[in-house]
Amino acid sequence: MNKFVYPAMLFIILMAVIIYLASIGTGMAILVPIIIVAIIALAFLFVRCKGPENETLEEEPHQQTIQDYITAYGQPDDILVTDVTRGNEPDGAVLIYDKGGKQGNGFLVYNGAVIDKDSITDITFHNKFGTAFGLPDEFLVVLSTNDESQQKVYIRAGNDIDTAQETISLIKSHLSL
Repeated sequence: MNKFVYPAMLFIILMAVIIYLASIGTGMAILVPIIIVAIIALAFLFVRCKGPENETLEEEPHQQTIQDYITAYGQPDDILVTDVTRGNEPDGAVLIYDKGGKQGNGFLVYNGAVIDKDSITDITFHNKFGTAFGLPDEFLVVLSTNDESQQKVYIRAGNDIDTAQETISLIKSHLSL
């Protein structure tokens, strides 16, 4: 938290108390000790509230980009952008590799998850919000796998059913379903 937040909040509260006491006619004998206590408390909090000693920023998953995955897994055979508003983010594109993986038949990378092509048993789409009143459609492409660690993988496909169906057909073109 910022170094000045707590002292500033305490100062505002104490000033409100002083103004209230002054408005109801309390004598100066009470206001002077309150002001002295406020100054001491502010000085104490100002010294005690330090900023972070070492500001190291760790990269969070939402700060990763597609380039990070390309660096880790190599150049993909195909990059399928599933959500144009998140095209360079891990949950906006699917990287498709035709070779590699556990069986050597290829794999997909989506949002950090590596999905072996041979483990995919079914692919379909789902409207996340159904027919909820007033909410826009948001379609998800659903990959069902026989892998126990990730039985279903949900891929964002935007709010157009045609885009979701096109995403399915493009993924299927790389699979042997």
